[in-house]
Amino acid sequence: MTVMSDIEEEVERTREALKAADRIPHSEERIHQKLVLMTKLDELFAQKAVAKRFAESPAPTKGVERRAVVGELRAKGRRLEGYAATFGAEARIGAFTETIAPGAFAASLAERADILALLDHDPGKVLARTKSKTLRLAEDSRGLAFDLDVPATTVGNDVLALAERGDIGGASFAFTIKSEQWDKERRTLEAVDLHEISIVSAWPAYEGTVVQARARSLPNENAPRLAVARRYLETL
Repeated sequence: MTVMSDIEEEVERTREALKAADRIPHSEERIHQKLVLMTKLDELFAQKAVAKRFAESPAPTKGVERRAVVGELRAKGRRLEGYAATFGAEARIGAFTETIAPGAFAASLAERADILALLDHDPGKVLARTKSKTLRLAEDSRGLAFDLDVPATTVGNDVLALAERGDIGGASFAFTIKSEQWDKERRTLEAVDLHEISIVSAWPAYEGTVVQARARSLPNENAPRLAVARRYLETL
């Protein structure tokens, strides 16, 4: 059984549950159940898209790899801050599970003279860099924290507008392996060579992750459900 087939089976079960919900007499309970199931379908489709991307890519054993993790991204004036990686969080990648060990970035942060912050890993869309001190990176007990000054460029203004609206997909980082440990189907990244971090405008690279973007106020935790509610109510 693969990750993709697991997701597809869950999609089918959820669709069947939606059909069953349609048979409930029109009531608040019917609306509630359909909202819950439609929200679940949205999440499953997002997971399916990311799982497909990993299935079609080469096994991550050589070369540059990219990851995004659960975290929080905040816009503060013309600054973005958050985490590009978190320690100890399990991520399912294809047929194995991966975690990042505390200290995995320490040597890279000390040795590299310049690390970039990009949009969607595109070298033509530079947001900041450590060399100019417009990007500040540090490890803490939680993970790899970043704080960057958003440039007054078209790319920078677009990123800031997306972050303030809550439309940023997340944060990510690109790396090559320096040291890793395998225990059957579990991989631990002990030390990596960090090449760049990225603000991701669409879905993060790990399946099932959600990264909240916040600008000058707390995030609206009900936004996804309200979006589904609007879509459902439009069909009534």
